[in-house]
Amino acid sequence: EKRSVATAASTDSEGVGSSGEAGSNGGIGNDNITQGQTRPSHPASLAPAAAASTESPPLSSQPRAQITAPFFAEQLTAFEIWLEFASLRLQGGEEGQVLQFGDPLTSGDVSGRYFYLEPPEQLPVVLQVLLSQAHRVRALALLRRFLDLGNAAVNLALSVGIFPYVLKLLQSSIDEYKHVLVG
Repeated sequence: EKRSVATAASTDSEGVGSSGEAGSNGGIGNDNITQGQTRPSHPASLAPAAAASTESPPLSSQPRAQITAPFFAEQLTAFEIWLEFASLRLQGGEEGQVLQFGDPLTSGDVSGRYFYLEPPEQLPVVLQVLLSQAHRVRALALLRRFLDLGNAAVNLALSVGIFPYVLKLLQSSIDEYKHVLVG
């Protein structure tokens, strides 16, 4: 005999009908089930069984493939392009202008003493790249070029939290890092 759970006359939140028999799915659903048949009341309770059936061998037994994602390299290239743009703009500006980041309209500067640029979007990524040995030397060279732009660049680099990382690299026993930063 089949009964429809959805049409059970008085199933309460506990899944027990007025006749005292337990509803198999808590009174939720439109599917027909055979009386006495049970199933889990929540899909999450099926997860351990599903995971066991699709379990893969341990990672140590699988061959490791080197996956190279171009994200960091692309971000460093974009940062390098931004640096070239900023250098060209500064060279083409008036003598004695100082680089500032932001919008000249909101700064209130009318003296013409400052040269305004939008800050590079890639600067926080350069901080992350310093943690990667694969791109570290290139990131340091670009960071040095950025810091050479002046006080505004130094302040912006400090504001993204780059100081502790640069300090650790300067204290490192690897001389190449020091030579790239100090020159």
